[in-house]
Amino acid sequence: MRKFIFFLLCFFVECEAGPFVISKEHVLEILKAELSQQVAANDFQISLDNWLDVWGKSEDATKTPLLSVTNVSLMTDQRRFAAVLSIEGGASRKLVGKIDWLIEIPVLNNPINSNRTITESDITWQKFSADKVTPTMITKKEDLLGKTSKYSVLRLGVPINLSELQCPVVIKKGDTVQVNYKSRTLEITARALAKSNGSIGETIFFEPLSQGNGNEFNSSKKTIQAKVIGPNVAEIVRPL
Repeated sequence: MRKFIFFLLCFFVECEAGPFVISKEHVLEILKAELSQQVAANDFQISLDNWLDVWGKSEDATKTPLLSVTNVSLMTDQRRFAAVLSIEGGASRKLVGKIDWLIEIPVLNNPINSNRTITESDITWQKFSADKVTPTMITKKEDLLGKTSKYSVLRLGVPINLSELQCPVVIKKGDTVQVNYKSRTLEITARALAKSNGSIGETIFFEPLSQGNGNEFNSSKKTIQAKVIGPNVAEIVRPL
């Protein structure tokens, strides 16, 4: 009796018609291989608008059907495509989808705060959809090296905006620094109080300090602007 029941179960499993369940990932691989012969670059990913996991009925649901892709066509902007997917012994179906161009950009693999500068070991490369990479994002490694966070700890593995970075602070607010001024007829070196933090190349405000030796800036000016050129050194680039 048990053998008879087992035979019936096997009979129904083998003979009952079942649905085609096709791997979406496999179809995407086939489509990408076809599209790579028509598009300008191979660095892209695709998505489908009208995917269905179940495709009709099959005499043997356990058998992997043979697939073929034909009539692959690209839109003029190379951002959308259409193709026909055919199944051996089954129906054909038109697929439409989108092409996302990828761009590889540098991101951080270590947390960086305002007290630490970015080095080679802090950088890795990651691919993102070109649509999500804006003109304000860092796309060159050189624009990261030697920089530090401007506000807080920078996030890992995500694009970084230019506004999130700064050169290391070499003059801190409240520091007494040397401010130089030089023209064809005059050269002055005096002390001044930094009114804010400053990085090399940045222009910030200083408050002149009286030295009593005549080697100072016009005392009528409460603040002066000078360009930071190094640790505790700034230079006035505009005429006094």
